[in-house]
Amino acid sequence: GSWGDRAMRDGGWPKPEMLGHELGALTMGIVGLGNVGSALATRLLAFGSRVLYTDIVERSFAGVERVPFEDLLQRADVVTVHVPLDNETHYLIDAEALRRMQKGAYLINASRGPVVNEKALIAALESGHLGGAGLDVFEQEPTPLDNPLRRMANVFFSPHVGGFTLESEARALEVVRDNLTRVLEGEEPSNVVNGVRLGARLRR
Repeated sequence: GSWGDRAMRDGGWPKPEMLGHELGALTMGIVGLGNVGSALATRLLAFGSRVLYTDIVERSFAGVERVPFEDLLQRADVVTVHVPLDNETHYLIDAEALRRMQKGAYLINASRGPVVNEKALIAALESGHLGGAGLDVFEQEPTPLDNPLRRMANVFFSPHVGGFTLESEARALEVVRDNLTRVLEGEEPSNVVNGVRLGARLRR
């Protein structure tokens, strides 16, 4: 996409180089079938992809297959990560996980940067084991100018804007407004992710 645009602006016509696969021909592996992972699965199924997922919680989702993490890594043409960052998921995608992936497979990280060990990812890309990567998040943000990933033609970047739209910003403000109202009225806020509950003082 963007590579072809740049090549044409530079005077090229890179049609043969842009020959790729249809989504329907690929096995997609989703790590984390929460709200984002489920929305992605729906769209992939519409394109005819075979969809695998792994999650600590078994989800009821027609058309997708739940498999162990190691199996997903070995079977998927593309592994796309959508998990929260915690002690269990820090460096979930490490050197061993990358070695388990198919040669030529692709990794997408749209969760949190430290879920993927960047040094291990760089090594897997430099060795040719992985075909490429798509990264919306990084271990350090903004990622340093000397990050070797910046120089790799087979890595697609975006600056942590995967869910950043005018509409999503408006919805976020609505959630903040509604939660302020709920707390002031002594009710529990919605979308609590850290398990904190309202204390008795706030309930008065």
